[in-house]
Amino acid sequence: MSKIYLINILLTGQLVICVSTCYGQNGQHLNKQTSKDKTTNEEKVESRKQTNQSEVKDTERENRKTQAVSILYEVISYADEIENFESQATIISNALNLLWKHNESYSRANFLKALDRFL
Repeated sequence: MSKIYLINILLTGQLVICVSTCYGQNGQHLNKQTSKDKTTNEEKVESRKQTNQSEVKDTERENRKTQAVSILYEVISYADEIENFESQATIISNALNLLWKHNESYSRANFLKALDRFL
């Protein structure tokens, strides 16, 4: 196996982990609302802590999502160095499929390029 092929497999694995982490937490993210009759300082402090934790989780999720998209671009850019055309086509199509939601025009153009190259 070539070094580039192994790097692409590693990057794809990292991407899968990043994407599953980003999208797997949708159900776990809670926005708790305090009721109107809560007036004590302790409850206000607890509410602020929950809001801060929620903001930190949102920021972490966005950072992981940005990192995953960046890895996808790298996978696509290095995929043409893979000698096995079947592996190359699989990696490119999977990466472009994942990237479609974030940058449809880029994905569409690269799908067309890949079709031209492999057909």
